[in-house]
Amino acid sequence: MTERKERAIRLRQSFLNSVRMIDVERAVIITEAYQKHEADSQIVKKALALDEILQRMSIKIRDDELIMGNQSKNRRGVPLFPEYAIDWIKKDMDTFSTRKGDQFQITEEQKETLRKIFSYWEGRTLRAKIKAVLPSDLSEILEYGVFTNENYSMSGPGHMIPNYEFVIQIGLINIKKECDRLNQILKNEIVDIAFVGIGENGHLAFNDPPANFEIEDPFIIVNLDSQCRKQQVGEGWFESIKDVPQQAISMSIQQIMKTKNIICTVPGERKAQAVKDCFGTNEISPNYPASILKKHKSCFVFLDYDSAKHLPNIPLGGI
Repeated sequence: MTERKERAIRLRQSFLNSVRMIDVERAVIITEAYQKHEADSQIVKKALALDEILQRMSIKIRDDELIMGNQSKNRRGVPLFPEYAIDWIKKDMDTFSTRKGDQFQITEEQKETLRKIFSYWEGRTLRAKIKAVLPSDLSEILEYGVFTNENYSMSGPGHMIPNYEFVIQIGLINIKKECDRLNQILKNEIVDIAFVGIGENGHLAFNDPPANFEIEDPFIIVNLDSQCRKQQVGEGWFESIKDVPQQAISMSIQQIMKTKNIICTVPGERKAQAVKDCFGTNEISPNYPASILKKHKSCFVFLDYDSAKHLPNIPLGGI
């Protein structure tokens, strides 16, 4: 066994043997920094707070590590970010070590430290500022738990970024500009033919259910649902679902329907349920996006026996 492999095994075992520990050091430093620079603008205050974190946070260099640096001095330390939200910490910290998911060890001394800094953050957290400007009806809906935006009112969750590498290289503004450019090209053009398929969730292009049948822009940015993203992995386009973008640029339903002729090819058993949902009845619904093709005057749908097996009156010889 090579030294490199032995080192990797030691690092892995050391990590697995360590305990998930709450670390309040960062929370204390950023609280003190915000208090110290209270009179500064928000952007300056954040910059100065980051400087203090980088200057004051403990540094731990462990055996076998070639790359040093982490958010906590503990190997599996859990830093806290009171500037985003404190309500969930106040609510959950007494059960951090016993709750069913995401268990963390926390000492009574750490709890006391957190209680001391909570008073400063009351009304100052990002979540508190967002809640303060929400319309009353939306606040009531959130309070009743009809839906939640808890994570999204604390920070920008990474899984909402469509594709890290692409966004960094191109930029969000340029993605929008590309859609605008394509829209201008097609705005006054008539497309002779569109070659399309149907997704396992019944999507048409990347218009996942419930699809927008009304928007007229030729190209739009759409969100991809989990079934669509799993299909991309199943077809070999990506190695795992975490690699599949959350969003895509897609031709809109209206633009597809404006095409003179449409050829839709849908092979394979994995598409059988989608074919049934979209073409098994006369219903046309955004929940089955490709069902709108039934309204087109010159659309030809090509199925094989497997994809058509749930449709009535299919000949034994196939289609």
